[in-house]
Amino acid sequence: MYSFALKISIVALLPVILSSCETASLSLEKAKQVTTTFEGETFKRPPKTIRDITAILDQQAVEISPEIIWLRKQASLVPPDTKNNVDLALFYLRRYGKFSSSA
Repeated sequence: MYSFALKISIVALLPVILSSCETASLSLEKAKQVTTTFEGETFKRPPKTIRDITAILDQQAVEISPEIIWLRKQASLVPPDTKNNVDLALFYLRRYGKFSSSA
């Protein structure tokens, strides 16, 4: 019974599956229009190495806002060299408070 139902469902779905394999075709005039839009454009090779990528990124103008500079400075603060957990907790809470209030 199961194999019969499987065969019936395959036969029923076969036209749907085969019709989805059709490709869209262009008329000759439309194909010529498509090819003319690509004329004149030069192909740029993608960067091959990380050096190529970093060279492209270095050419971009990057503006670092004063807020970003301040946040980086706060993130680079070194925790106090102490065994006192309260002092460490206060340091991290203050630093977190500075970051959370700036967002």
